[in-house]
Amino acid sequence: SIGTYKTVRSNNTCTTCPSNSSTSSVGNTDITECVCIDGYVGDAGGPCDLCPQFFWCQNGDEQDCPSNSATLVEGASSIDECTCDEGYFGP
Repeated sequence: SIGTYKTVRSNNTCTTCPSNSSTSSVGNTDITECVCIDGYVGDAGGPCDLCPQFFWCQNGDEQDCPSNSATLVEGASSIDECTCDEGYFGP
């Protein structure tokens, strides 16, 4: 099922991905197919840490906000959470 993997053929149940990560499909065979959920940063297979303030994170990758903007809290998962710095404005 989604969010699990199994490294060997067996009747055993699949292993759940590490905290704050999941898979995008079923039939996964390696922990590296577990990627951080949006709002978290880390390598495939974990661990996944909360996205730091001033950035936004998708698929385990930390993304910069556009120039003269930043996120105000940890765990941002979208560029839409970037807020203009004082003295600047934009969409």
